[in-house]
Amino acid sequence: MIRASLKSAGFTLIEVLAALAVLALAMGASLSAASFYSSSTRGLEDRMLAGWLAHNRMVETFLEPAWPGTGRREDFAVLAEQEWEVEREVEETPDPFIRRVTIRVRHRTEDEGWLVTRSAFLAEPSQPLPPTLTNPNTPGLNTPSQTNGVPTGTSFGP
Repeated sequence: MIRASLKSAGFTLIEVLAALAVLALAMGASLSAASFYSSSTRGLEDRMLAGWLAHNRMVETFLEPAWPGTGRREDFAVLAEQEWEVEREVEETPDPFIRRVTIRVRHRTEDEGWLVTRSAFLAEPSQPLPPTLTNPNTPGLNTPSQTNGVPTGTSFGP
């Protein structure tokens, strides 16, 4: 009776080795998943930063005082302590008063594809109004006419 209880009190070497093998497989799979998720998170962060940079460059293009000429221009920027390559391409469209602006962003040190590409259309700025339409002293244009104390008419301008 004492011998029977001693035999069932522990694990055999084969059982321990099998348990270690299963544990090693599970740990390897979890490390692989953690590595995948960390690289995926890094890729998402890079695309988010590149998107911000592309958006900023698009806004800068829209705020330029002159209508941008057609062609391609490369530039470099630093954002979040990383160096980025930014390419701006301005193309003509079938409408001569509209141009297509495309901004592409990628890491400066890597020669892989673009992380982000943004496109927008930019209309040629309209010409300023002639001085007669913006002069507040011109009767009937910026000042509404009065009829019995009630303003009527159309106002041109703010």
